[in-house]
Amino acid sequence: MTGKRVLTIILGILLIIGGIWCMITPLSTDMALVWVFGVFMFVQACGELSTYSERKAAGYADGFSLAMSIISLIFGLILIFSWRMDIAAAEVLLFFVFFWLIVGGVMTIVGAVQAKGALGISPVWGVIMGIIMILAGFFGVAHPVIGAISIGIIAGIDIVVAGIQLIVRGSFEFPAINGDKSAEE
Repeated sequence: MTGKRVLTIILGILLIIGGIWCMITPLSTDMALVWVFGVFMFVQACGELSTYSERKAAGYADGFSLAMSIISLIFGLILIFSWRMDIAAAEVLLFFVFFWLIVGGVMTIVGAVQAKGALGISPVWGVIMGIIMILAGFFGVAHPVIGAISIGIIAGIDIVVAGIQLIVRGSFEFPAINGDKSAEE
């Protein structure tokens, strides 16, 4: 078994552990996602502001990029320190997650069907996982209050499914297509 395959299996196990944690603590998962986005916005804004003068001199930055960096810095700080804004942002984030589940479910089904055609692998589990993702996404869009309470569970299920997919990918040796030997390594 190659190092890539071992790493893929280890990452799958870590995803399963993280998904179970999300299912056990669903409300804190929802709020943690908002806080993480706030930190990312703050860090990105600091990076943009720290290089603004150099980028401006080189012609890569303008007043718009400076304004966006300042706005990102402010919103990032608000998301980090304001619990009221966390709640509002969590609801917006909720809808993005549900639409991501719907699109991800469709892509999972398409990938499973394509894998059957290319590799001869049964698409049943991929189709089932995709249908579960799509149903969870539509349920969340239709019932946002219940979705706000259960986003951690739904995200946890999706993360566990992604972990299972990685373990399966790491466990099987896929044959090379069109004589490509790099796929076998």
